[in-house]
Amino acid sequence: MAECCNISVATVSASEQNWHVVKIHGYSRAKMLLETGKYVKSTPFNVGGYNWFIKYYPNGCQIPGCTSIYLALDSSNGKDIRVNARFSLLDKRGEPVPSYNHTSADYIFPNKSSSPGILLNSIRHVLLEGPVHLRDDCFSIRCDVTVFKDANNSNQFVMVPPSNLHQHLGELLKNMDGADVFFFEMG
Repeated sequence: MAECCNISVATVSASEQNWHVVKIHGYSRAKMLLETGKYVKSTPFNVGGYNWFIKYYPNGCQIPGCTSIYLALDSSNGKDIRVNARFSLLDKRGEPVPSYNHTSADYIFPNKSSSPGILLNSIRHVLLEGPVHLRDDCFSIRCDVTVFKDANNSNQFVMVPPSNLHQHLGELLKNMDGADVFFFEMG
């Protein structure tokens, strides 16, 4: 099958938190050629030392009548990677459309092959095809990806010692040494 659409990715920053603008070219052709459950993937991009890509399902992953966008792991060396992702559909000016923002809960990718990815969003065709989003049969999304280090230790609690503030306040009250606050008993 000939190339039905093209997905380009522009990385906007480089650190542990990156955001990427993903532009889908050829929306109508992809929608016409790919059935529900079939996707086109973007070129890989790097966040936190791992490669990722966007899966674009023009006719939805499971439910027809919508477009689905997934974030997927592309690194074979990745195991138990904890990430958070935020998706924003961009309008023609490149600004996020507030009603199409979605933030995933923290998600752990066990490894490259065991996970379909994080569903970033599903958008109904009738809403996506409005004049605000499509321009020259293209639309853009912003994908913010945060990779957390040490995913295996993410469930450990930090022990905080009990507060001894009451002892310090008691000492200040007893000594009245250098105290800027005075306590009066109201009767």
